[in-house]
Amino acid sequence: MGMQKEVGEGVCEYHIFDYGDYERKVPKELKRAYYHRWGLAKQAPDGDPKPGGAFRGLLDTIKLLGHEHLDTIDVFKIDCEKCEWETYLDWLADDLPLLHQLLVEVHGAPGQTAIDFFDSLERAGYLRFHKEPNIQYNPGCIEYAFVKVETSFMEGKIL
Repeated sequence: MGMQKEVGEGVCEYHIFDYGDYERKVPKELKRAYYHRWGLAKQAPDGDPKPGGAFRGLLDTIKLLGHEHLDTIDVFKIDCEKCEWETYLDWLADDLPLLHQLLVEVHGAPGQTAIDFFDSLERAGYLRFHKEPNIQYNPGCIEYAFVKVETSFMEGKIL
């Protein structure tokens, strides 16, 4: 509801993905909200979206929504219970619309994979501007926010 309060009612589309049965929990006041009962998985190489699966790749999801011709997705928020470690390279693919802001909750940083995650985002021009532990539900999870900038902006900076 916070985003809608900031930018105005009906300005944004909100696509909520969860393979659980939580559609009834989406606030009725949230305009242009769409609940999709599937989770995110690593993108299949064929890139051919198949209806009915419990998990789909990001490119498949974008195609199924008819958003493959968008230049930019303004905010991509993801809390996928550890799928971030398997799917983050898909977020950086050239055949996707630009993901301007990434809001991601990470779950249990798995050593080198976590280092690769942050290094890959930085190399792709994603600047981390927020970090917050999830003290309300799971202190082992940390929420991060990144914004896409020109990679030259970060040259020579230690982030």
